[in-house]
Amino acid sequence: MPNLLVRRVVRGMLPYKSQRGRDAYKRLKVYTDAPEELKAKVKENRAFEILKAQNIRKHITVKQLCEYLGYSG
Repeated sequence: MPNLLVRRVVRGMLPYKSQRGRDAYKRLKVYTDAPEELKAKVKENRAFEILKAQNIRKHITVKQLCEYLGYSG
């Protein structure tokens, strides 16, 4: 699942064995969709839609990566 993949990747970047790293990991929030307070700002970002319309792929989303790996949610 995309949210668990992101959590695991971030955990690998943190000093998880120390108390400071565990506390930071507990504060981490990963959403499967944009939170309500940020949905208006997400819709303002049109750069991704322009690249998608031109069929230029310079990046991949986490969802696309998970689908490639077999996630069907």
